[in-house]
Amino acid sequence: MKTIRLKIEERAGANLINIYSPVLEAVRADKTFKLVINLDDNQFYLVSGSRRKADKVLATLNFKGWPETERSLSKARGMVRKVIREYDHNTNITLSTVLKEYGKKGVIDTAFTREADNPYYKCAAPMKLYNREVIEYQLAKIA
Repeated sequence: MKTIRLKIEERAGANLINIYSPVLEAVRADKTFKLVINLDDNQFYLVSGSRRKADKVLATLNFKGWPETERSLSKARGMVRKVIREYDHNTNITLSTVLKEYGKKGVIDTAFTREADNPYYKCAAPMKLYNREVIEYQLAKIA
């Protein structure tokens, strides 16, 4: 069985830039896909078939028998966005928390997710958000 690996492009704020074409290809493939995050490069993928060692499965999405209509594609994109948004909400931590919990060695470029406006102080610098699981995976790989 051939492995299909579809990359969901970079995150831009709360929106995902390119989610339409990977979901369209997944629906056309008529298979079951796993939504995974690769802890090496901090990117989301839709994978059917074998996974890599650094992949963490977030959800299993069954696209078998889905029609290729705009409504079903919109529903599929909504499902993918919801899973990614919940994952980001639960695993993103600020730079100050990274420094407090992991020290300077925890500030890893691949763990950087995005910058967000500071909700507490409007005149303050934007918050830098990092993925906790990517930091823990990278530190365990180094040790």
